[in-house]
Amino acid sequence: MMRSLFSGVAGLKTHQVKMDVIGNNIANVNTVAYKSQSITFSELMYQTTQSASGPNGATGAAGTNAKQIGLGVQSAAISTAISQQGSTQTTGFLHSRKRNKVRQGLHKRRFFLRRCYR
Repeated sequence: MMRSLFSGVAGLKTHQVKMDVIGNNIANVNTVAYKSQSITFSELMYQTTQSASGPNGATGAAGTNAKQIGLGVQSAAISTAISQQGSTQTTGFLHSRKRNKVRQGLHKRRFFLRRCYR
């Protein structure tokens, strides 16, 4: 009984972290150069209740798989989409030589980009 409760609590805590990441992405959707984040999960631990057995060559009987009970999940990693371009913003400043507007932002693996547009 207690294992199932611990498993449920671990799942709820991990789901809360996922909701935090989604909320952070939504809150920053209009932030210039924001890179979205995602979360991955992993198993916390397994308890083996019965070991596996190999096939019996004499009788031809197949082996049995191990019986395991999962004890919850955890957040494995929160990763930032570094290869995607963040949104850019026109600054209103003019480039000194070309009289073009300067647009700044984060681009792919670079962390700062400045371009001139007409």
